[in-house]
Amino acid sequence: MKAWKNIADNDGRLAGGVIALLLMLGAAIPASAQSTGTILGVVKDASGAVVSEATVTITNTETGLSRTVPSSADGAFRAPALPVGHYDLRIEKTGFSTEVQRGLILEVEQELVVNASLQVGATTQEVTVSGEAPLVNTTSSALGSMVNEQKMSDLPLNGRNYVDLTIIQPGVAKQTIARTGGGTNAGTSFSANGAPVRSNNFTIDGASMVNARGASTSSIGGTSLGIDGIREYKVVTSAFSAEYGMVMGSQMKLSRSKPNMEPRRSSTPTTS
Repeated sequence: MKAWKNIADNDGRLAGGVIALLLMLGAAIPASAQSTGTILGVVKDASGAVVSEATVTITNTETGLSRTVPSSADGAFRAPALPVGHYDLRIEKTGFSTEVQRGLILEVEQELVVNASLQVGATTQEVTVSGEAPLVNTTSSALGSMVNEQKMSDLPLNGRNYVDLTIIQPGVAKQTIARTGGGTNAGTSFSANGAPVRSNNFTIDGASMVNARGASTSSIGGTSLGIDGIREYKVVTSAFSAEYGMVMGSQMKLSRSKPNMEPRRSSTPTTS
C-alpha cells in the first residue's frame, strides 16, 4: 500500500512539473515577437517645448480597445503590444486644446511615430488632425517589406497562396519543390539574400507555423493557409533584432484576419 502511495505521489509531482514547464514555455514568447505593433511619439506645445503628463488615449476603431498612457518628463509616450488595425489618438492636457488624430493604421511589427503639437486653449476645444504614414522608418534598422491588407486584396494570386506575394519582395528568390513522398518537401520555398531555404522562420500571432522540413509553411498535403485567414504580414530579411533568432535568412510575421473580415475575392481558381 505504501509503495502505491509513493508511486502516486511521484506521478503527481511529475504531472505538476510538466504543467509548470508548459506554462513557462508559453510565457517565453516575448510580446515583441508576436503580431502586434507600437505607437509612440512626443507631445509638444506650439513653441516646440515638450509637454509632460499629457493624457494620451489610443483607441482601436475596429474593436473598441482603448489604452491610456501619460507623456513623460521629456514629453515622450509609448504604447507597445497593440493589435494591428485602425486607431484614433486623443491627447489632453489642462490649459491646452484637445488634439485628436484619426485614421492611423498600425501594421504588424510597426513602430508608428505620432507626434502632437498642442495649442493653448480649453480642453473642451478639439483640434482634429488626419493621420499620415511616415515616409521613412526612423525607429529600426531592420530591412524588410510589408504585405498589408490592400496588397493582399488587390494583387493577383494564382492559387491564392500568400507565399507568392513574398517572392516579389527585394532580395527574395523563389524555389519551387516538387511533391515527393511524405509531403514535407512540397510547397513554395524561397531564399532570402542568398541564405538556405531552411533559414526562414514563420510565425502567426507569435506561434510557429514551420513544417517538419523547416523550409515552408505547407501542410503534409502541400497546401498552405489561404489568404482569407491572413490579414497582413511582414517579411524581415536583414538586420532583425536578437529577439527573433532561430534562423539567419528571414522572419515572416503573420497576423490573422479579423473574425468578421469579408472574404477576399479572386479571379484565379483555388489550388493546392
